[in-house]
Amino acid sequence: MRSPQACCEVAPDTVSKPRNIEESTHRDRGGFPSVEAYIRGRLRFSAVELCLELGYLFRGIPLDGRPVRYAEMARWCNLHISYANDAFSFMKERSRGEVSNLAIVFEQLEGLSPEAALEKTCRYTDQALAMYLSYRPAQEWAGCALMESWMRGNVDWHARRTGRYVEGLSFAASA
Repeated sequence: MRSPQACCEVAPDTVSKPRNIEESTHRDRGGFPSVEAYIRGRLRFSAVELCLELGYLFRGIPLDGRPVRYAEMARWCNLHISYANDAFSFMKERSRGEVSNLAIVFEQLEGLSPEAALEKTCRYTDQALAMYLSYRPAQEWAGCALMESWMRGNVDWHARRTGRYVEGLSFAASA
């Protein structure tokens, strides 16, 4: 069995197909062909990096002062946010027949029970945070606070501030 880190370290996709078409293609096919394809796709159809760039601009954080390993930090921040969303939305998306969710991918491709798929998604979420932290510079950079606020806030929002994921919360708490 591969580690969560090994499965998350997928080379960025160089396919030029528009993101929404790529995601809908996977939906039409009933799922993703591999965990790696899901991760590659998630990085392509997520708006996290664009939103981070806008956040830096609105907060006056210079874009030219980013840390050397910024691309890796942004990638792992993106995956943490995406995986946390997948964990919280798993049961709701599963009940609607969605396929663009890491837990659903584990369930379909690895034959895992819903509980085991959610647990594995949570491990991937933890691993994404650990990888983000491993690239975080020792010298403080203002953009780190934005990334970390979003990662923490995303979890808080799902757990406390919205009814959107209520069905998944009791399931997630029991896993």
